[in-house]
Amino acid sequence: MAGPPESIHNPLTGEVITFVKRSAETEGKMLKVTLTLPPTGKGPPGHKHRNVTETYTVLSGVVTIMCGGRKQVKEYGPGESVRVEPYQPHRFRNFSPEVAEVDLEVEPAADFEDHLHVAFGLARDGRTTKHGMPKSPLDLALLFELSDTYLLGMPMWFQYVTLTPLAALARRLGKDPVFPEYSRFEHHH
Repeated sequence: MAGPPESIHNPLTGEVITFVKRSAETEGKMLKVTLTLPPTGKGPPGHKHRNVTETYTVLSGVVTIMCGGRKQVKEYGPGESVRVEPYQPHRFRNFSPEVAEVDLEVEPAADFEDHLHVAFGLARDGRTTKHGMPKSPLDLALLFELSDTYLLGMPMWFQYVTLTPLAALARRLGKDPVFPEYSRFEHHH
């Protein structure tokens, strides 16, 4: 039997992620975490994924979630959910003065769990900008490849043709694409 759920903290956003159901427990089909967002807490920048569906369910507090575009922003309270399909732009924020908790299910889990460990680890070690973006272009390329995440405001094709060769260069220079110093699991590539 597994021990208590592990939690990780992002010092830039104040987010805490508690792992409820890990990728390994579902054979990579799903990852379930609880996000704890501090008052006026900001999550990651607006982004989208090609192959991942995320379902947010608010447990407590009020969370503002943009799903599908800037004009599709809504406040969600306890018990309310929103499903984010592949390619849908999204982001979340806690604009309220109270702590908010949200269950997040990611399907399929793919490397998303490692992505969370790496993103929070880079922030914790001062290897990101104040907005949470890796300072090193090589780290940025490897992180985006690991997470299949594309930022809003820049065409996906441009990010792909820019970051893919950078990730290949990082690997040729000996950088491990799963950041073993942050990833929770051993990988055999």
